Amino acid sequence: LDDSLQGMVTPVLGTATGAAAAAVTLSLAAPGAGLRHYLTYLSIDKFATALLSAAATPVIVTTTNLPGSLALNFPADAAAQGSIDRWREDFAYPIAASAQNTATTIVCPATTAVIWRVSAGYYVAP
Repeated sequence: LDDSLQGMVTPVLGTATGAAAAAVTLSLAAPGAGLRHYLTYLSIDKFATALLSAAATPVIVTTTNLPGSLALNFPADAAAQGSIDRWREDFAYPIAASAQNTATTIVCPATTAVIWRVSAGYYVAP
């Protein structure tokens, strides 16, 4: 990797896909002593495998080792089978993991009739 491109390219991608109604966790392994993850983008898809009924509370995706314990709300709207709710953020400036040499996770909860897919682009640096 050309160090002059640090922060400008996304050399590592991670993706995790769950089964219907199952939780899914994307785990970025601890990068090594003195190093941390820098997320350049985060993408989360919520796919309805059956008709979804509306609920009173949002579906919350949580994280570890990201500043402020980043959490994301997905609507709990009624949705047709086969519909997809997409959330993607391409960070203008990469998000630095809170701690060095620590795994970073994005956790999508078990949700009835939903398949989750979460993807992250990142690089590792001090």
